[in-house]
Amino acid sequence: MENKPASDTERLFTTAIARSTVFIFLAWVAMAMPLPYSLASGLLGAFALVYVVRMAYYAWRLGRRFGAIFTAAVGIPACLLLVAVSALSAVFYQPMLADQECRANAITETALTQCDKQRESSIMDVFRGR
Repeated sequence: MENKPASDTERLFTTAIARSTVFIFLAWVAMAMPLPYSLASGLLGAFALVYVVRMAYYAWRLGRRFGAIFTAAVGIPACLLLVAVSALSAVFYQPMLADQECRANAITETALTQCDKQRESSIMDVFRGR
């Protein structure tokens, strides 16, 4: 049995799978980190989105229709979610940073409750333009 060399499309498909997987993993890891490092998840999610779209395109060209449709239906929204969460973190950067610091210093349940109240009021301040 002979191994035939992989076509360029198959190689590009495999590369897109590997790179999108790495970027999605790194984006989820970055999202779990504290601010400001978690903002990197948006950039990594955007890179992953590029490779997910390429992966769907190459899957379609290789005749793997179900794989292309599944990738587009699941992978693209997942990457967009990563970008959207990062964008919201950037918009509400100050309230979220203050909340993280408050929770890091809170020792009691009462202190955590106070952190929740402070977060809500600071988010409302962002909407009010203060």
